Amino acid sequence: MEGTHAMSHDTGTADRAVDHSDTPADRRFVIGRDVGPVAGWFRIIFGLIAVASLWYRVDKALDGGELAMMVVWFAVVAAVYTAVIWFFGRIDRFRGVSPWIPSALLQLPMMLYPMGIGSDPLHQALAVYTTIGVLLCGVARYGGLEVAALPMLLLGRRTVLYSPFNAVDIVEQAFRRERTRGVMWATSLTLTVFVLIEIRWVSTQQS
Repeated sequence: MEGTHAMSHDTGTADRAVDHSDTPADRRFVIGRDVGPVAGWFRIIFGLIAVASLWYRVDKALDGGELAMMVVWFAVVAAVYTAVIWFFGRIDRFRGVSPWIPSALLQLPMMLYPMGIGSDPLHQALAVYTTIGVLLCGVARYGGLEVAALPMLLLGRRTVLYSPFNAVDIVEQAFRRERTRGVMWATSLTLTVFVLIEIRWVSTQQS
């Protein structure tokens, strides 16, 4: 098989899978690659709320020149992530690497903000890039890392990468295997309460 599988795990390992686009016959649900309906809508709603919060924060934090720099940094961040994922996807030796390793490495740039490294436009660009990634994961039903969502869309791949949102995927799939409607309703209610709490938090930040 070609090296375009790169950062996905070995196909011989149980419950790990290669790119869905390269294996159309593989219809197994794979954590870190696939998204169920509940988890998909959760990402979309979460992303939309995050967009509202970012809109307020960016409007308050950046002036016109800084906003232009944020757009430039966004393009740079997207280009770098796409180039890195494409590059490692071409190297055959990375085919057997655990998804945890590239997932951790791809998250490292997000540490620039809490460490106070870089300018405000860069920090806001990273936040916007990640938020768009959350929305893309929900819309495209990609269950991997949010920062990899845009490159995966551009490259036409679905590499297994792990994300904090996979906790929702795991819970949803566990409930689906149990086929317990009451549990599914309880999950939906819990997610709804969580979203309402976040909406309330965003509104208090804007007041």
